[in-house]
Amino acid sequence: MIARVLVVNEGGLDLSLIERYFRESFCPVKKAKTLEEALRIIGHERIDLTVLAIDKLSCKYFADFFSILRVVEGLIPLIAVTKTIGNFDFSDWIACGVDDIVQFDVDKDDLFRRSEVLIDTKSRMCSSLVKQDAMGVQSHKRIAYFTQNREQVFDQSFLSDVYLQYAETLDRCVDYAGFDILLVDSNLRNAAEFCAMLKLDENTKNKPIVLTYNKFNKTALNLFNLRIGVTAIMDTFDNKSVNSCRINSYIKYKRHLDDFFSKVKKNIYLSSIDILTEVYNRSFFEEYISHRAYALSNSAVVVIDVDKFKSINDKFGHTFADEVLRRIAYCIKSHTRPTDVIARYGGDEFVIFMHNISSFEAHAIALRLKDKISSEKFNGIFCSVSVGICCPGKDSMNIREAINIADQSMYMAKQSGGNTVRILG
Repeated sequence: MIARVLVVNEGGLDLSLIERYFRESFCPVKKAKTLEEALRIIGHERIDLTVLAIDKLSCKYFADFFSILRVVEGLIPLIAVTKTIGNFDFSDWIACGVDDIVQFDVDKDDLFRRSEVLIDTKSRMCSSLVKQDAMGVQSHKRIAYFTQNREQVFDQSFLSDVYLQYAETLDRCVDYAGFDILLVDSNLRNAAEFCAMLKLDENTKNKPIVLTYNKFNKTALNLFNLRIGVTAIMDTFDNKSVNSCRINSYIKYKRHLDDFFSKVKKNIYLSSIDILTEVYNRSFFEEYISHRAYALSNSAVVVIDVDKFKSINDKFGHTFADEVLRRIAYCIKSHTRPTDVIARYGGDEFVIFMHNISSFEAHAIALRLKDKISSEKFNGIFCSVSVGICCPGKDSMNIREAINIADQSMYMAKQSGGNTVRILG
């Protein structure tokens, strides 16, 4: 693990062991004796992980620091260090954004396992695209715990807003897609196969999996080292508040990841789709064909143009004409295959790229589409289309050449009076 670490120690706790751990692993370590100094460092340098001594200091003392930290660094992982983990209520620390809590003499391997989970998750995210107001305690948490032992491992404040479901096997009737995190008892029979099964299941493959164990059992560590998709391991003998803090952080980062990817998918969709017709736009189609230099012999390019569309536009207006285009695009989508790539290529011109199809099948689809459009009313009027098809022969053809040939075929159909399909190639 290589990370830029900031150690903040206003309380004067001995953190020399933790600092040495990171330095021995070639991690640059910045030290700050005050919160003001820490914020100056964060403002000028990129930090991957903050280690904060909280011993003898109240959560309220750090309140301003936490609020500024959220704004400046967004989702920077934050590990709190204390001298003794007793029966403290850490719910306030969780609410402020603390991801994990360790003792100052923590084992190196344990510290690095916890740190790597947080840093790896954060490194795959863009904090400018995620919500800043979800840093603290996560609401409506849903946890599935696969175990035969139902001993409580979380504190009551954490459980107040948790739906916790116990199970000993993977019940196919349960919708595990709705859960935030999956806990697996390492004492379960065939725990390794069970974790692998969770990673292979469509509903659970992207869920964080945490193996639980107790201080007398090292099976979980051995399973974790098998690299079977386990996110982390958790000792059920740890302080219940610490366990609550760690699970809350895994849920928090998973929700941020989901939020990030949903925004990315939405942005990709909006940048690829023609808003009016809800088929791909010209920009997407150009990008699509740029990665395909040749149209193979088992493919077809179809160009469709609405007959006399300018007169429809002039006679009825843009709003009316737009609705006609929208309806025709819907008709095209309904009468082509799901694998066909449909794009609005110009004002009233559409292009379709068809994979794994013969010239006979492409011609048949185009004829059915042409007949369907000419027989229906679109926004109260009858329309027709001219269709041109290019089907490359045995030799591969440059895909842009195939589009040009299909376009020429379409113009030949239009010049012959429209409502016609012409095929070349």
